Amino acid sequence: MLKGFLALLALALAFTLGVSPVLASPGFTVGLVGGMGLSPEVSPGESYTQTLTVSIGQEDAATDVLIEVLGYGKGVKPLLPEEDKSPYSARSFIQPDRIILHVEPGETNSANVTITIPADVGDGGRYAILRFSTVPSEEGMVKIVSAIVLPVKFTIKDSQLIHKGEITEVSAGEVISGKPVNIFITFKNNGNHHFKFKGEVTISDARGEVLDTISTALSPVSIIPSQSEQLTVSFIPKTQLPLGVYSVRAKVMLEDGTLLGEAEGSFEVDKPYLPPTAVNWPVIGGIVAGVIVVGVVIFFLVRRRAA
Repeated sequence: MLKGFLALLALALAFTLGVSPVLASPGFTVGLVGGMGLSPEVSPGESYTQTLTVSIGQEDAATDVLIEVLGYGKGVKPLLPEEDKSPYSARSFIQPDRIILHVEPGETNSANVTITIPADVGDGGRYAILRFSTVPSEEGMVKIVSAIVLPVKFTIKDSQLIHKGEITEVSAGEVISGKPVNIFITFKNNGNHHFKFKGEVTISDARGEVLDTISTALSPVSIIPSQSEQLTVSFIPKTQLPLGVYSVRAKVMLEDGTLLGEAEGSFEVDKPYLPPTAVNWPVIGGIVAGVIVVGVVIFFLVRRRAA
């Protein structure tokens, strides 16, 4: 039975060979028919089959589509086999029955993918990316490729799932008057399974007085084991910041609030700073006065010439 047809699932990427950038063909879609889905629970020593469908639009030209099994890089970046060094890779588990699919305009073609889980696979999660790329025509000077990548995340059934991590760096961008102060938190997944996370940043002055506590939304995608992601928090002070050093305390938590890591950092205000919402009335007054003076001078010059 049809469990779902997922059009442009995950990330739809487009690129060119020779020119950049272009958008992927709007009629180019990839879907799943039955099977196990893209984030299944799997058992050691078992094999599974997933049917993948590829379609193009009625207005598109007939094309061949290349199917590749690649490593899962940071930010869902596909990694070539020689780049995929992760002990959590599932790339070798996945085998399509066809590498090239030919698709006619307005039609759908399909391929079966066999997933074989080693008996000694171990605990946690395993990860790979399926990339579907249109094979460019030999005609013409500009060769355009449309691609769709599907991230695959396996969870090993009845294994120990470890969700832990650490904040490896807390830093701040340049402090510029009239602009927010950006705080950057680098977080690494030190566990063996993927998870979503959220952050919290507390900013205090030199006396220890808390100026603001800022929470981030839950990460839109899961972070996979051994990879790092960066959270960015914008601190908008309510008042002028005196010169000095300000402390930053950062936390990263699971969706349920379980603490994963804490770390401290700082930033320095070494020149006068006004928040973005502050209105600098003296400067505005000076500008208005200047405009009035210029207007009066022009008025009298025009009147004198007319006389």
